[in-house]
Amino acid sequence: MSYNNIFLGIFIGKWGHTYKNYGYFMAIYSKKIGVLNQNH
Repeated sequence: MSYNNIFLGIFIGKWGHTYKNYGYFMAIYSKKIGVLNQNH
């Protein structure tokens, strides 16, 4: 989990510099992780 969060943080840090983009992608990322956790 922490490795994915670090990677995502670096990716978003380079791609989007606003809190809106960060919050938007974190919400999508969290939903995807939730679905993956449910499947496993």
